[in-house]
Amino acid sequence: MAANGTPQGSSSPDFLDGWKEISAYLGRDTRTCQRWEQEFGLPVYRIDPQSPRAKVHAFRSELDVWRKTRYKAAAEAAAAKSRRAARFAAFASLAVLAVLLLALFVAGRRDADPTQFTVAGSDLVFMDLKGRVLWTKPVRNPNDLKPVYLQAPPETDGGDPSRPTPHLVHFQDVDHDGKNEVLAFLDHENPADRCVAFYDHDGRLIWEKRFTFPYVHGEGPLVQDYLVRSLQFEDIDGDGRPEILVLWGHVKRFPSTFLAYDLEGRELISYSHTGQLQFFKMAATGAGERIFLGGTNNLLGCDAVLAALDGKKRTHGLGPPYEIPADLDGDQAALEKYIPRDPERASQEFYLRFRRHKYAAALETRILNVTNVLADERNMEVAVNFLNAYPILVSFGPRRNLRSLVPGVDFLRTYERLESQGRAPAPLADFLWECERGISVWDGSGWRPITRSAD
Repeated sequence: MAANGTPQGSSSPDFLDGWKEISAYLGRDTRTCQRWEQEFGLPVYRIDPQSPRAKVHAFRSELDVWRKTRYKAAAEAAAAKSRRAARFAAFASLAVLAVLLLALFVAGRRDADPTQFTVAGSDLVFMDLKGRVLWTKPVRNPNDLKPVYLQAPPETDGGDPSRPTPHLVHFQDVDHDGKNEVLAFLDHENPADRCVAFYDHDGRLIWEKRFTFPYVHGEGPLVQDYLVRSLQFEDIDGDGRPEILVLWGHVKRFPSTFLAYDLEGRELISYSHTGQLQFFKMAATGAGERIFLGGTNNLLGCDAVLAALDGKKRTHGLGPPYEIPADLDGDQAALEKYIPRDPERASQEFYLRFRRHKYAAALETRILNVTNVLADERNMEVAVNFLNAYPILVSFGPRRNLRSLVPGVDFLRTYERLESQGRAPAPLADFLWECERGISVWDGSGWRPITRSAD
């Protein structure tokens, strides 16, 4: 640059004067060239470097070098961008593949949902809905386990003995993850090893519970040889979350115990009974959930009993005691030694006793079930079904005192049926009187006969 501001070499053919010549040489419009100066360092010169409006000039040789350098950089940038795009596409493909594999895995795990089981030798085999084996659990018992877990219905009930009903194993999605948890009784040969086991859907043990009867009898502690009679998931307190209910019974003697656990294995209810409990039944009533327990007072079938527990209350202890009838054939002292000593009495909403009498053989007073439970905050009606007898409807008032008992028509129909079979005891009046007076209620301290109330 000359001292007067004239570019040196202005007459040279290498010299480009102004944006018009520069843009013509580069084959771009003026604005593009000006932007290249700002963004990419296009080599141009100004007479007054401090003024962006000053006249500019450039040299062809410098522009050629810049263009070659710039194109090389652009090519390298494009190549790098292409490589980045290729890597991104590869990663994206891997991500899509991973998502697909995860989806297939999740779908496979959803299919791997235990919904049924069978018995194979000494193993419980758990399967999905399609019958595919998911996992097995060994049961340390060399005996045939099929009668334990696969019950053949009696032909008298119209069932098909060739199609047994699964028993003592239950499936339910208690944690709402789309897959079932499993509840199972493990009938090991050694009674001390028998337990109720709770598994997740993959067969991992959550917890297991063993049982011993907590009371001492007159002859001393009984041999701890118990079996599970029934177990299931039920929401006993109406909170929308199921509890686990288990009924244990001695294989030969009298004690039975009903237990309720939460899903974490904490014991909520432990209600023991000196006789045999054959069943428990849940019923939703206006006053909440009720648990009905039915069975007998001893092995000889002297009495039928029915207890009702409030699912929201935590009941622990032993139910009402039974008395050995004076007219019972057999060794009374031998039976009395099985009555627990000084037990802690549990509480129940009501406890009915259908006592043995001289017509018990005709009635066969063994409770099969309870049906048609209707209740609100004040009243409760329960239909009690007996073996080979018509139901008895019992209605309780707000203090669980008896409001009405309707055995007359039912006992009468039972008598008429027996009479048609040539087995009816006579006279009819004695039969009805014995049937009705044989029903009593435990009032907390002793047995009292049924009395009707007007409230």
